[in-house]
Amino acid sequence: VILMDEPLGALDAFTRYKLQDQLVQLKHKTESTIILVTHDIDEAIYLSDRIVLLGEGCNIISQYEITASHPRSRN
Repeated sequence: VILMDEPLGALDAFTRYKLQDQLVQLKHKTESTIILVTHDIDEAIYLSDRIVLLGEGCNIISQYEITASHPRSRN
């Protein structure tokens, strides 16, 4: 399991996109579970197979399964 808390938040767009692509490759090569905290919904959709929205007190507000395969469009 790889835990990441806002790892790309302070990066410029070009570097962020490159690292997002590397995270996707890492996930497929290692078949690891990656738990990524982000406030960027586009990033979450691009990187994730499942998105969980948490509210106050870590209560689950909603969950989404992302069925599109990689590579995904950034649009």
